[in-house]
Amino acid sequence: MNLLARILGPLALSALFLSSCEDPNDIGLNLNEDKDILGVNFIEIPLTTSVFLADSISTFDIPLMLGGRYADQAFGTTEAVSFANFIPTRSNPNIPADAVLDSVVVNLRVRYRHGVNFNQDQSFTIYQLTDTTVVNERVRKREFYSFQEEPYSADPLGSTSFLVNPLKDTILVRVKIDDPDFLEQLKTLSNQYIITSDSVTVIEREVLEFGRRIRGFALVPGPSNSVILGFAKGDPMTVVTLYYHTAATASTLNYRFNANYTSVTTDRTGTPLAGLTQPYEEIQLPNGAVYLQDATGVIPKVNFDAYIAFLDTAGTIMINHAEFAMRIQPSPSTYVEAPSQIVHYLTDESNELLPRSSFFGVIATDDPPKSIQTEEIYQRILGESQFFNDSTFQYANPQRTALNSNRYISNLTLFLQRVSEGRSDLTSFAIYPRNYTPDLNFPLTMSQFKAEGNDISLKIYYTKLKK
Repeated sequence: MNLLARILGPLALSALFLSSCEDPNDIGLNLNEDKDILGVNFIEIPLTTSVFLADSISTFDIPLMLGGRYADQAFGTTEAVSFANFIPTRSNPNIPADAVLDSVVVNLRVRYRHGVNFNQDQSFTIYQLTDTTVVNERVRKREFYSFQEEPYSADPLGSTSFLVNPLKDTILVRVKIDDPDFLEQLKTLSNQYIITSDSVTVIEREVLEFGRRIRGFALVPGPSNSVILGFAKGDPMTVVTLYYHTAATASTLNYRFNANYTSVTTDRTGTPLAGLTQPYEEIQLPNGAVYLQDATGVIPKVNFDAYIAFLDTAGTIMINHAEFAMRIQPSPSTYVEAPSQIVHYLTDESNELLPRSSFFGVIATDDPPKSIQTEEIYQRILGESQFFNDSTFQYANPQRTALNSNRYISNLTLFLQRVSEGRSDLTSFAIYPRNYTPDLNFPLTMSQFKAEGNDISLKIYYTKLKK
């Protein structure tokens, strides 16, 4: 597509007012009355796109424990394995010495499902971890990432197989464990680390020591699984239950999940994304297509070099309204969803995310990344512009509005005005499926989309000013 600029005449302006969802004053078209203005112009600028692999996606202590396998012609075959520790609750009593240990049942509440084929059995096997890394790293407040794995025993503790009904609101997966050695270990540790103190320090010490000794579980999907499920760690139904009885009564004890993370691996052989092999190395795809997939770190990148080239010939301008729009391809299934919200983080040729504190010239350790959204918010705080537009993309569900069906739209007015004035030299952004700020607890999902290059556009309404 060639750069095309044209002066909007009275008829075009009238059509714009009638068809636009924006109030003319909101996008600056009232500036026509100013004597220093030459006219209102429109330009649609082609954007260069690419795709790269994100590095170090933190999956530690997120609300959803992902598990399963999913094969996609575009993205490849992905497997998710979750590792989780569990701890006693404060109400757990002492287990009588003469108690007969019946079994342990791991209850996992399904809160998320991703896939197309729900007509075949899904299976999971639970193994006991052989290391205490998950617990130890939680104490040190370190991160775990999707490329890591935990060592676990070769002998399974228990397994289950089931069909997933995606239409059912409440799905509870139950894995029974009756290994006598594990049951006895759980009984011994439960009696040794009963939480009776109100002291936070004592509670933390007892709980963590229990976790170190019991170690935790690996939740491993079967080789023929066809969907990926998300188990809600904090749900009251997601618990580890010990069943036992005495001559007088039958009883249960519940344990809750504590530290967890998910390992995610993908085989992209034979897919359009087969060239994605190393973090931050980008590839350009035919027709300018872009792909995004959350848990596997497939990230689109948009470059505004063509906008810079336009500025070189445009003269002195004021951006009245700038809109970035991206229409995505239809999903293959109701349960293969695009993210409900996406965020664009500023980047450069390295494809790494820039720290937010660079606004003030100081780089802080573990500083949240710098996004166009925060740049516009900070501009409002600093008072450098009268315009303020929150540029967070919103995914419009086809059922909610036919106009924006399958489309993300954002207002980039302030950002591009800053670029035109030479106050920002950042002309690329990476599109992430959620807020990757490390201090926020966002669920990891398999949300994904594809968009063709001719469905990605930057439309600008601008005013030429007299010199």
